[in-house]
Amino acid sequence: TLDTTHTIGIQTAETGGVAVFPNPAHGSVTIEATSPSTIILINLNGSTVNCWTMTPGTMTIDLTNVPRGVYFVRIVSDNNMTVSKLIVE
Repeated sequence: TLDTTHTIGIQTAETGGVAVFPNPAHGSVTIEATSPSTIILINLNGSTVNCWTMTPGTMTIDLTNVPRGVYFVRIVSDNNMTVSKLIVE
């Protein structure tokens, strides 16, 4: 008898202790980070739309004045940088 196991799929990326939700966002987005961070919202042209500074924990960002579309959320801490795609509806 021969037993074999094959794993097929894509490994998940390290998130660096950061979560961005919900995605797609409707009016606001919540960001969780385990260390002090700078949050930068970037549009598809590469321009900074807004930026915030947060302490470790949870922060809710109001997106009601942000036009619908696709953005990137860059989260920078002392030793880590994470970029997430965010859809604003």
